[in-house]
Amino acid sequence: MLKSILVALEGCPATDAVIALAVQLGQQFQASLGVAEVVDVTQLTQAEALPLGGSAFKHERDKVLVAQARERAAAALQKLSAQAHAAGISYQLVGIEEHPQRELLVAAQRFDALLISQWPLVERNREPDPLLTHLLKFSPRPVIAVPNELPEGNAVVIAYDGSLQSTRTLQIFTLLWRPATEVHVVSVQPKVEDAQHQAETAREYLKLHGIEATVHASAGSSPHKTILDAVQQHHAGLLVMGAYGKPSWREFFFGTVTRHILAENSVPLFLYH
Repeated sequence: MLKSILVALEGCPATDAVIALAVQLGQQFQASLGVAEVVDVTQLTQAEALPLGGSAFKHERDKVLVAQARERAAAALQKLSAQAHAAGISYQLVGIEEHPQRELLVAAQRFDALLISQWPLVERNREPDPLLTHLLKFSPRPVIAVPNELPEGNAVVIAYDGSLQSTRTLQIFTLLWRPATEVHVVSVQPKVEDAQHQAETAREYLKLHGIEATVHASAGSSPHKTILDAVQQHHAGLLVMGAYGKPSWREFFFGTVTRHILAENSVPLFLYH
């Protein structure tokens, strides 16, 4: 079961949703929280093309950006502290200094899952946050990526394609989570009979662990559309999927499938590789 969660507070637009979900999961699973104020100085002060004499301006601007980010993260910590105290949830501070990419990976080893915002403060062409991208590639624990607002629905949709990544994700989700609501398994393959076989395999595994699920199999070459349609149709509150598969149409991570889902998805994502 989910007994401990590392919560990364970035002070971004999704912060309120991150805090709300952390408290919700803490109550649901009686889990403790580890809370890290995250200020990605490297990302905030990254190099860029400058006009002649622009370096001094950038230096001063960067100091302001970092100071503002620290203020937002500190305010987020105060808000989480108040809500956790009101809900009777214990938490501990986790020190993150100047290198959140490396330090969060180390800290995550002491927890069951890592909770973080789905998008950065400033979106650049809807590209995934570099920090989130790094964590999804290398995190030793599942990552729960949270959108700006939590959905009203509470069903669970599991995207399953039979790949190594999706089978690992299904297992770790089953061991950590006990859904009290309806569960839907969605599988998309070039041939519908293959999709049906994969979906039934996932359903049987879930049933072995006492979780009943409804399967949805379809043929197609655009899995992300089918997955996102299922999220909306079944009023999902969580989407579960594997991460970083092989670079083919079956890959569920950082091929076009996952990029589209990260760009268009509106529910928390439970991701593993």
